[in-house]
Amino acid sequence: MGLLTGPRRWWLFGAFGVIAGLTFGWEQLVIFGLGDNG
Repeated sequence: MGLLTGPRRWWLFGAFGVIAGLTFGWEQLVIFGLGDNG
């Protein structure tokens, strides 16, 4: 089984999201996530 299969994939994405937020800042993370919606 790979790391990107099953529920563990979503945990990995969640952890990456938190790390990215702490590293780049939530504002920039929102900009990257929403694009020009805001």
